[in-house]
Amino acid sequence: HTRFRNVTGVQTCALPICYLDAQGAEQRALVEPRSNYFVGRVNRELRHGQTAIGGVFTSVNRETDPAAASLRSSAYTSGLDFVHEFAHRTWAVTGFLIGTQVNGSENAILQTQRSSTRYLQRPDARGTSLDPHATSLGGGAASVQLKKTAGLHWTTDSWLQAISPGFEVNDMGFLTRSDRRGFGQGITYSERRPGKVLRDWRSTTYVNRATNYDGDLIDYFYWTSLTLDRKSTRLNSSHVSESRM
Repeated sequence: HTRFRNVTGVQTCALPICYLDAQGAEQRALVEPRSNYFVGRVNRELRHGQTAIGGVFTSVNRETDPAAASLRSSAYTSGLDFVHEFAHRTWAVTGFLIGTQVNGSENAILQTQRSSTRYLQRPDARGTSLDPHATSLGGGAASVQLKKTAGLHWTTDSWLQAISPGFEVNDMGFLTRSDRRGFGQGITYSERRPGKVLRDWRSTTYVNRATNYDGDLIDYFYWTSLTLDRKSTRLNSSHVSESRM
């Protein structure tokens, strides 16, 4: 219990459903219905830690309350991930596969479909549509990445990713955009042996491109950089070309 003091006196309320307005009158509001949150994670390492396989499961369950009709009644996530290092740990391939399912009233799922995470109601959508009578929404996400993290000169990083329009993890996690397919590629050349003029230098090129499931471009990023490290001065030159929608 918490004691409130204002110009009219002192009053005790049980948080979080009670507060006092400026006139000292008691007001009540539902912050969130009684809910249960669960997170489970398992992980297995092999080959002295060079390979790892893991799984995750999360769930959110809320009591049904007319005052919280905009909240989803339940949300579930399950997924697998892996890391595999090879060639004396100079190369690694990683990836994950995740599925989600959210349930709720027609109003709650309608707001989920209309949220800025996916905008299923947009008039130009071709592969997706808004269902005003839906009481559940499911989706998935997957990614695979290949990278070279060690070596005398060359390192590289390549990845592919897909997030379906119905993918939803905001009950337990954080997601700003679904309905996305993308890839990225980066490559770096480094010279670490000191020379007569330069202590070391490196050049990096990186490109990232993504579309929605209709094929519309939503993100494009291209970056190049050249770093020269003289014995007394470091010079850096970079160029960025970016387009986001």
